Amino acid sequence: MFIYNRYTYTKLSIFVAFLILFTATAHAQDGSRDNATTPQIKVALGLDLMDTKITLPKGGTVFNPLKNKQVADYSKSNELSLRYNNNKFSVKGLNDLYSSLIFTPEKGSFIKFNNKEYRGTIRAVATKTGIWVVNQVDIEDYLYGVVPFEVPMSWNLEAVKAQAVAARTYAVRCLSQYGHGEFDVYDSTKDQVYGGISGEAEKAIEAVEGTRGIILSYQGWPIKAYYHADAGGQTEEGKYIFPGDLPYLTSVPSKDDLETHRWHFILKKSELAKSMKSWGKDVGEIKNVQITAKSPTGRPRTIEVLGSKKSHEFSSNDFRKMIGAGRIRSTLFTIVGKNDKPEDGTENVNVITVSPSDNLTGVQVMTASGIVRSVINEYYVLGSDGIGEIYEPDMKIITTDTGNVFKPKIDIEPGKDEFLLVGSGFG
Repeated sequence: MFIYNRYTYTKLSIFVAFLILFTATAHAQDGSRDNATTPQIKVALGLDLMDTKITLPKGGTVFNPLKNKQVADYSKSNELSLRYNNNKFSVKGLNDLYSSLIFTPEKGSFIKFNNKEYRGTIRAVATKTGIWVVNQVDIEDYLYGVVPFEVPMSWNLEAVKAQAVAARTYAVRCLSQYGHGEFDVYDSTKDQVYGGISGEAEKAIEAVEGTRGIILSYQGWPIKAYYHADAGGQTEEGKYIFPGDLPYLTSVPSKDDLETHRWHFILKKSELAKSMKSWGKDVGEIKNVQITAKSPTGRPRTIEVLGSKKSHEFSSNDFRKMIGAGRIRSTLFTIVGKNDKPEDGTENVNVITVSPSDNLTGVQVMTASGIVRSVINEYYVLGSDGIGEIYEPDMKIITTDTGNVFKPKIDIEPGKDEFLLVGSGFG
C-alpha cells in the first residue's frame, strides 16, 4: 500500500476547500513526528552531470549502499568533487569508482549542492547519461523549501496553509511515480519548485506545521493536486488536459486572474520542426498549425501540425510541453498565421471597441484599450490581449461613435515562416 495510508481521516478546514476548489476529503496524520513515521521523498537536484561538487559539513559521512559500508568520514567541512567515468563516477580523495554513494551530514548540520543547503541526505547515482544528484528528505521538511516558491509570503497565513496542503498532496501522489525509482519529483516547475533551506521562510514553516500530514483525497486516494500561478480567468476541467477522469478538477471562475498574465510570442516553423523531431514526430516541412478542437472554456484541446510528409495532432498539454512551458505559459491561447483568421472566425485586423457606458452596467472587458474581436460564448470575449470576461451574459457589443476599426495592439506580427501565439494565464 502507498505511504499515505499511514494517515488517519479528519475533516479539512473550510479555507482549504474554498481556496483550492477541490471536491475532496482530507486526511491528517495522527500526532507529531514522535508517534507517526513521516514519509520521505526523493527530489532530483541535478541530472546527467559530468562533473559536480557536494559539500559535506564537519562530521559528515559517505556510505556505499551497494557494498553496505561507510567509505569516508570527515572531521571538517569538505567540498567533494565528483567526475563521471564510464557509467560510474570518482570522488576526489577516494580511490575507487562508484555506482552510488549516499552523503549524510552530521545531525543538526546541512549538506550543500550548487551553493544551496539541503535537509536530509544526498545520493549520487551513476547512470548511462551521467551523474544524478538526489536529495532524500522528509516530506514535511521538503515542503518548507517548496511553499515559499509557489505562493508569496505576503499572503494571509490561511492561504499559505492551503498551498501547503496542495503541495503535500501533490508530493504524496508523486511518490514512486517514475519507474526507475531513483527519484520521485523534479525540483523545478516540472513538478514543484524546491529551493532547499535557502528558500525557507518562517510563515511557510508555520503553514506546513499547522497542516502537518493533511492531504486531499478522492475515494480514498490522494488527488492529483495540480495548481498553477494564473488561470487566465477560468480554470479548466481536468479531463480536457490530463488523461483519465478527474472529476474533482472542475472548471471554476477565477476573476482575479483576468488581467495579470497576458502574453504572446513568435513560434518559428524551423523551431517547431526541430522540437517535433526531438519528440520523434517528423512531419517534414511545416505548412500550417491549427487548433482542431476546443474545450468549453475556450482552450485548445487538440492542435494539428500540417507537414509536407504527413500531419500530427497533439493534445494542447503535449504541444505546450514540446515547445516549452516557459514560452507557452498556459493552455489558454490562440494561434495566428500571416493573414490568417484567428480562432472564432474573426479577421486579424477587424476588431471593434466595446464602450462600457451607463446602459452597459455590469460589463467589464479585460482587454487592452477596450479592444475585442468577438464574443466566444455568453461569458467571454476573445481580444487582442487574450480572453476577457463578460459579467452580464446579455451584453451587446457596440462600436464607438466614430465606428473606427482598430488593429490588435501586438508588438510583433507573424511572418510567412512563423506563427503568433497569443494567450492568457500562467502555470
